Amino acid sequence: MVEFPDGRLATPLPNQSHVGPARLADTRFVLDELMRLRSGANPDALHRKLPAGLSEAIDTSKVGMFGHPLGGAMAAQAMAADSRIYAGIDLDGTILLRKRSLSPKPGESGTGPSCS
Repeated sequence: MVEFPDGRLATPLPNQSHVGPARLADTRFVLDELMRLRSGANPDALHRKLPAGLSEAIDTSKVGMFGHPLGGAMAAQAMAADSRIYAGIDLDGTILLRKRSLSPKPGESGTGPSCS
């Protein structure tokens, strides 16, 4: 279940993956905001001053994501859907990928060339 700031709730339908479009949209929103911060924008709704050097400290070329159960499944789905996520860890969750092409083929370890 996802609760939005206005109080609306998004709940999965029967037989629907718990890792739904709302969670992927949330992940993309965070990535977009990190990109804005990196470019020097101030996304703070109250326009408070950001810490000095914050934009220079953000390295958007090395974004990783991890999670436990559903968060881990979300990390895997987000990596498959958004190339800005370079690395991910699924801590004790079930991988819920819909595209078979993203699954390791027989005899493969499932790790990419940069993971060896």
